[in-house]
Amino acid sequence: MTREIKFKFRSVWWMHTVEEIYFIEWFVWLSDGDQRDISSGVLLQYTWLKDKNWKDVYEWDLMETWNSNIMWVVFQKWMFVLAYDFWNAEISMDYKIEDYIVVGNIYENYDLFSNAK
Repeated sequence: MTREIKFKFRSVWWMHTVEEIYFIEWFVWLSDGDQRDISSGVLLQYTWLKDKNWKDVYEWDLMETWNSNIMWVVFQKWMFVLAYDFWNAEISMDYKIEDYIVVGNIYENYDLFSNAK
């Protein structure tokens, strides 16, 4: 089984799709043809998972649960999981990411993130 490796890049102003990453020179080529220094933004990794509507799930995406709670996707203990409490890293293992809906991410939808449980 092969897994698709994809990244998004959050620059100061907006989110971009990453076409190529050059770790030796520390820059990324973006889908709009622009080249950026990696340190000028944040790389978001694709989790290889899809949400309830078959939308790609990336690290730091915000997910809406069946009871309208907002959780976010983090990488911890070598897997992507949903978490309620970032600061205490309380991971909720009883949720399946595939059962919920991506409603944004912590960089573009901070209002949702700040209202998370």
